[in-house]
Amino acid sequence: MSGRVLIVTGGLLTGKEGSFLLAARKWWEQWRSADAAWLDFKVKLVMAEPLLAARLETLALPFRSRKVRNTVREALRHQENLEPPSLTEVVLATLAHRAGLAYETMELDELFSDPRGVERRLARTDCVFLSSTYLHDLSEVEPLLQRLKRSHNR
Repeated sequence: MSGRVLIVTGGLLTGKEGSFLLAARKWWEQWRSADAAWLDFKVKLVMAEPLLAARLETLALPFRSRKVRNTVREALRHQENLEPPSLTEVVLATLAHRAGLAYETMELDELFSDPRGVERRLARTDCVFLSSTYLHDLSEVEPLLQRLKRSHNR
């Protein structure tokens, strides 16, 4: 191993979800670990509103003017570049850099959207820092730990 650190930040389910199927998979993993699932279900429904609104807007695009279609498509195309890294990510990356440690960063969403890429990252790292800043309770943490923990990392 190389002494490389993987910094993992973000939330399990966010208002920026790009896929209903992927959001449902994440929700199901968390639901299986939840004790008070009814309350969590209510919170997740509220968080799903922006995702549903974006999908409905996309479905309505063919009925909009060309100018509106092009504007919406352009806005959605660059949507992922609008979010700055979380403060936790910046602080941990800065500390790793100052300590002379090689590091990589990753969003929690990648555990579900790019599992092969995550496997490659986990194989080349000795240590994983998982930020729980945007996680709501233990039922969200446990499924993530199962996906991140390997025999060689800590």
